[in-house]
Amino acid sequence: MPGELCAVCRRSPPEVGVVCARCLEPIVEAPAIVPDQIQSVVDAPVAALIDPWGRPHAVDVVAELGRGLPGPGVSLLDGSISRRHAQLRATDDPARWIVHELGSANGTWVNGVAVRGEAPIGHGDVLSISHVDLIFVTHVPKKTATIDPLSVDTVRPGTQQAVVSLPPEPALPDDITQVGLPDLDIDVAEPSGGGGGIVRVERKQIRVSVIQLELVRLLIERMQSEVHAPDAVRGFIRSGELLARLSWDTSSPSEEHVKQLVRRVRRAFLGGGIDDPIESRHGLGYRLRGVPSRADWSR
Repeated sequence: MPGELCAVCRRSPPEVGVVCARCLEPIVEAPAIVPDQIQSVVDAPVAALIDPWGRPHAVDVVAELGRGLPGPGVSLLDGSISRRHAQLRATDDPARWIVHELGSANGTWVNGVAVRGEAPIGHGDVLSISHVDLIFVTHVPKKTATIDPLSVDTVRPGTQQAVVSLPPEPALPDDITQVGLPDLDIDVAEPSGGGGGIVRVERKQIRVSVIQLELVRLLIERMQSEVHAPDAVRGFIRSGELLARLSWDTSSPSEEHVKQLVRRVRRAFLGGGIDDPIESRHGLGYRLRGVPSRADWSR
């Protein structure tokens, strides 16, 4: 449609579905699902959730989100998502909605902050249902979006991803540093063909991307190498070092990219039924919550 603008910022022309590349950047990493696993059924659409492929999914003034919903709402057909996972509800203020967490197994987040009971959500906020990220917009885009059925990549294979600056996000909350570090049964395995790998924690396994695997490996190696450091400061890696050492898909990674990466890894662990093993401390950076008891690097 001539003159159509990005459904999020309403300033730039849409480049991926109904949004511009800048606005899609916070959720551009494709989730471990395919587009057909996200479906929307509504009676009277008033707002929408935009998926990682830039497609809008309309919602009503009250919309449930879950796995295989029998009625109106947004269905996300993935085993990590509860049947009744969360609910979106409009308020008297059109710009302010409420997200209700319905006791899901793997959690709900708004802009990376876990929802405990309920939380406000507004236009442009990122709603995470387990490991699936969606952008909430307070209108229903007129433009529809289709994708190449041969690919579920947000960016076409062979094209260069745009270099963008992410908007400021709330800092990750500091965790409480424990006195005395417990043993942590954790190791990683990277297949010879590349493309990511497996992280194993307490006999449970999750598949991670290349950069997520790099992060976990660095955290393990740092904790193991600082044998003589006091427990209170042992094993921390600052964001600056992560920016320098990890394989970012942009030439200008920032602190915001680090925060998003840590959030995704935490959600991946939670989605696999594993307690969050990463601790964050203001001024120190990130570390594992325990001392790795084994190091079985498989290639």
